Amino acid sequence: MPDTGTLNFLWSQTMIAGFVAAGVTHAVISPGSRSTPLAMAILRQPALNCTVAVDERSAAFFALGIAKASRRPVMLLATSGTAPANWLPAIIEASQAGVPLIAISADRPPELQNCGANQTIEQVGLLGAHVRGSHPLGVPHPEFDTAWLHHLAAHVVDQATWPHPGPVHVNQPFREPLLPAADVPAPEIPSEIAIGHSQLHVAPDAIARLAARIGGRPGVIVCGEMPAATHGFAETLAKLAEHLACPILAEPLSGLRFRFFFGNSEIGDLDGPIFGSDQHVRGLQIAVHDAERVHPRERLEQRAAHLLRDLRGNMLSDARGKVRENYAVGEDRILIDRKS
Repeated sequence: MPDTGTLNFLWSQTMIAGFVAAGVTHAVISPGSRSTPLAMAILRQPALNCTVAVDERSAAFFALGIAKASRRPVMLLATSGTAPANWLPAIIEASQAGVPLIAISADRPPELQNCGANQTIEQVGLLGAHVRGSHPLGVPHPEFDTAWLHHLAAHVVDQATWPHPGPVHVNQPFREPLLPAADVPAPEIPSEIAIGHSQLHVAPDAIARLAARIGGRPGVIVCGEMPAATHGFAETLAKLAEHLACPILAEPLSGLRFRFFFGNSEIGDLDGPIFGSDQHVRGLQIAVHDAERVHPRERLEQRAAHLLRDLRGNMLSDARGKVRENYAVGEDRILIDRKS
């Protein structure tokens, strides 16, 4: 039977090999004593691009950025105690934005819980409802099933990527000694674990009902945060705007704010002017509901100036042709409808 340190390392190597086989290519490590078996296993994987970041909060946001850019799950590793608690802001953002993260926290064994041991807190459920799944594992045990650890890794990757991408938490306790006294050979990488996802499509009748509700009147296309590098999305969106004669308001995180040109269409951004052809903006109706709850008056006046300059004097009115409050800007006006 292997000693405790060797068992920890073999267990860790097997788990990390499973993540690699399931398609994980990046890991961000915040070093610490209790997480050493997993950190060494990650660093021994030639297929992993590893980054070491001492501060856990910074590490979590760094991993979030990699996952956003690559649209693939990124492993995040921290030691026991309050270290993984520093992940929480980035974990919440990943959950809200649908970004896949695999957050692995090392932990003290059960016999050191609830007895005042150093760097020991209740880590199970630490990230609350902000994760797609939570896996509190037991300590490594002799004659463990390598296939089970590979399956666990694949299951975690699946949870992080479909149907609603987001973070998944794995909590792994270790007993001391943490590392083996002698060298341990590198593990065999299992064959690729294929993870397939169903394609979700909107029912045609639902599209028809939506088209009937919004058709026949002027409109505007508003784009919020979008997954990075969505193939062909900007081109398709510009064609839709051209067909509907609608301007496009692109929030910066949509990835569309730098004025993609397609035919006569032009995409602007919400932090700057609204762009569009004369066909797009002629007769545009704008209603800003509960405006002062979202932006202070000064912000609205800045936006009003942008709107009036770039719409070149076109008349603006709310959807009912009524005005409850006017914001005067020079000789022009932007009309803001505030609902109670």
